[in-house]
Order: sequence, then structure tokens, then C-alpha cells
Amino acid sequence: MAQIAIIYARFSSAEQSKGYSLERQQKHGLLYATDNGWSVEKTITDEGRSAFT
Repeated sequence: MAQIAIIYARFSSAEQSKGYSLERQQKHGLLYATDNGWSVEKTITDEGRSAFT
């Protein structure tokens, strides 16, 4: 039985939201899970704000 993985992708600044931060994190998370034989159950995205802004 494969291990279950959940991908958590987050950015905290307005500058990061203009790029591909979330997409890049999701892609790398999926690749890592696949390489390790894990099954990705879901992806959580957090478009949060930094505590410093």
C-alpha cells in the first residue's frame, strides 16, 4: 500500500503572488512524492500574509 501525501504550498508576499511560487511548489511536491512512491491525496494552498507586512 502506497504512503499518502498531502502537498502544502504557500506564499506570504504580494511579490510572490505575481510569480509561479504556488505552481512551482506543487510541481516539486508532486515530483518528490512520485519519486518516493507516495500517492498525493490532495494539495492545500495558502495565500497567506507574512507576519512582517
